[in-house]
Amino acid sequence: MSKFEPDNLDPPDYPSDTPADDVAELDDQLLPSHTHKKQSVWLLAISACGVVFGDIGTSPLYVMKAAFSKDYGLELTPLNVYGLLSLVFWSLAIVITLKYIIFVMSVNDKGEGGVFALLSILRTKSKHTSKFTLSLLTIAAILGAALLYGDGVITPAISVISAIEGLEITTHGLHDYIVIMSVCILFCLFVSQRFGIDRISFLFGPLMIIWFLTIGALGLLQIIQAPWILTAINPIHSVNFFINDPATAFIILGVVVLCITGGEALYADLGQFNRRSITIAWLFLVWPSLILNYFGQGALLLMDETSTRNPFFALLPPWALYPMVAIATLAAIIASQAIISGAFSITKQAIHLDLLPSLKTFQTSNTIQGRIYMPQVNYLMMLTSIIIVAAFQSSTSLTGAYGIAVTALMVLTTILFAATIFITWRTPIILLLPIILLFLLVDISFFSANLLKFITGGWLPILIAILLTLLMSTWWRGREVVKKIRLSKGEKLAHFMKRIAKEQPHRIKGTGIFFTINPQRVPTSLNKLYSQLPVLYEKIVIISMIPQRQAHVPRANQIDIKIIGPNTWLVTGYYGYMQQPDTWRILTFACRQEVPVDLKQVTVFLYSDYLLPTGNSKLMRWQKRLFIWLFRNAHSLREYINIPTERIIEIGGQTKI
Repeated sequence: MSKFEPDNLDPPDYPSDTPADDVAELDDQLLPSHTHKKQSVWLLAISACGVVFGDIGTSPLYVMKAAFSKDYGLELTPLNVYGLLSLVFWSLAIVITLKYIIFVMSVNDKGEGGVFALLSILRTKSKHTSKFTLSLLTIAAILGAALLYGDGVITPAISVISAIEGLEITTHGLHDYIVIMSVCILFCLFVSQRFGIDRISFLFGPLMIIWFLTIGALGLLQIIQAPWILTAINPIHSVNFFINDPATAFIILGVVVLCITGGEALYADLGQFNRRSITIAWLFLVWPSLILNYFGQGALLLMDETSTRNPFFALLPPWALYPMVAIATLAAIIASQAIISGAFSITKQAIHLDLLPSLKTFQTSNTIQGRIYMPQVNYLMMLTSIIIVAAFQSSTSLTGAYGIAVTALMVLTTILFAATIFITWRTPIILLLPIILLFLLVDISFFSANLLKFITGGWLPILIAILLTLLMSTWWRGREVVKKIRLSKGEKLAHFMKRIAKEQPHRIKGTGIFFTINPQRVPTSLNKLYSQLPVLYEKIVIISMIPQRQAHVPRANQIDIKIIGPNTWLVTGYYGYMQQPDTWRILTFACRQEVPVDLKQVTVFLYSDYLLPTGNSKLMRWQKRLFIWLFRNAHSLREYINIPTERIIEIGGQTKI
């Protein structure tokens, strides 16, 4: 089957001279760009509470509970409670506020965040950087994305099961049903993705605001009874905690990191909102609420030793337990939804950066372009999350698997961030080196502590990350090989047009549409057709969709139409890596404007490339076979264009890699 894979060949600059009269028409015909620019920053801040902060917002359900569980062996003493609270406070301050909110989010690709956004900036602006360095940074970004997937399949599991566990406090007989209930909730959550979340997404923000206000109020009520607990803000308590028992304190870092695991979501979801709205939500609601709740749990632990079983739900009066379990479950579902949507988004970025094969994608919103659904990604995540719940059985056990992937990702984000500001901004190293070293010190400390979890479950997200890294790196390298082969065999379009002008081939009635990855080269299907049957259609339309190394291409710059010969047109569409290419819509618009062709009377030619692992490329044999398997199972171009099957002709060929 013919494959539609974005190509990173350097295209000519997309046009900037589209007539002003066409802009309104383009608004209806072409791809939407950012939708949040006209919205109030406060409305965006409310929405951000329901998307960006779901993961970090549900952490109080299990952080303090895990720290004083038998699995970690931390004794319930004032020194340990104060030390733990101090570590939580300063981790949130340094990692989330200083690193992500202030520094990392300031580096974005036209509003988009995440490791692939950093990679896009480096690819676009690092003109003087060696190819080897860029390859290393690409591998770092691939590994970072793979780690995010590894962490992402655990987040829904631990969030949902920790919320349901609140029922155990008053209803002991439900213990055996916790896993079943969690699996059912996860199953319904993932299955419902195909219907989209537009109808209920407007509730996410207000619901999470209720969640944050509630957990903040619960913590505040407990702090009022023991205001001395606020002295734990003093970092000296963290120092004393490590001096008293360095080994235990180091192990406990593996629990403390759970309070900051949502940091990467802040950056990855930047494109859906903006830096200002996320900052407002964090500083004025999320951060204060989290600190109040953590410190409230700490005060309760020192006042009531029996609360170690589940200090979060122990803050509640008995009558409020069931309503709070319901609210916590909704918060966990919203947190899981954010992770699932993030997985779809990062997969889309990877496809458009040519790091993954094309996958079936559905647009689930008529108003917000970023709302998509990818069935393969969705059901793979569902299967993995359900297996994780069934295998680990409790949130405390899951903390043994949670953290190792996200801390490794934090290290890679710091490295990519540093590379971006030093390479593209040409910032003197001495100016930002101290802050970069601070971030690396904190990130590596957390990562080192979480390596101790490898045997207890940390191997799972690492295994997922390794497998996905091998898959993405194989696809990336394989695509580079195929592009080089096609370039070496292909003929320049300008040369082809001169040749047929001299040869004057026989023309047959009708219109032929030919797709090409590179608009500077003759479509392989056209070349094959002309070499086998030296005739051409009366009208020829060559169309090419070119991904740009930026998040969004403005509407007025998404199409270029050129007359390259008698009754021959070259239509080039441009899209960013956060936009969904719509080939048929681009072609329809072209025919309404400058190309006098009736799309109901056309023949579309697609090229089907059959790959063989017998070439001389540097790919290892297993990589060749994996790449060929991925290539054959990628989403085909036929499925991207809305054309009756009887009008499509596929021309095949072989390529040895």
